[in-house]
Amino acid sequence: MTQLHSWLSAESGAVTVDWTVLTAAAAAFGMIVLTQLGSGTNDVADGIGTNLAAVEVTDLPILGTSN
Repeated sequence: MTQLHSWLSAESGAVTVDWTVLTAAAAAFGMIVLTQLGSGTNDVADGIGTNLAAVEVTDLPILGTSN
């Protein structure tokens, strides 16, 4: 009976559960943040791509020539 009582009153398993829940919450929070940042950066990248596509590029002469 004392082994059962000591096993039931032991808190080492509770600490493991606490760390597991804390780690899972931190991972979930990180994925939420990355998802939100990812959509925002995609919008910015699309805007940059649109602006760069609208720019006209001219050829420069090769150095040392008089074209």
